[in-house]
Amino acid sequence: MKELHYKIPELIGLPPERRESVLQRCLDSEEYSRRARKIRFVSLMSAVIAEIATINVFIWCDIVQNSVLVGLTAVGTVVLFIVLMILSQLWFHVRLVRKLVRKEIADA
Repeated sequence: MKELHYKIPELIGLPPERRESVLQRCLDSEEYSRRARKIRFVSLMSAVIAEIATINVFIWCDIVQNSVLVGLTAVGTVVLFIVLMILSQLWFHVRLVRKLVRKEIADA
């Protein structure tokens, strides 16, 4: 299984043993857990709302006339917004970790 690795520029100047401890403290913090739950919930709700709104716009504007096209459009929008939801979660988690690392380094 492949892993995603992303760079945190704030950790580059630290020695390797300190990098691990700072990163571990950030990932184990209550703030990270709370905000990660919020990120998951908000991205899921926004994906669901955007998908429903897109399908409704297609139906109201009579963009698709055939019932097969309506079904394919619905499936396509669901897939599109699932991918966008996953990518947004990754982006927000990276931003959250970087913010917590900056805060941890400033406090030390």
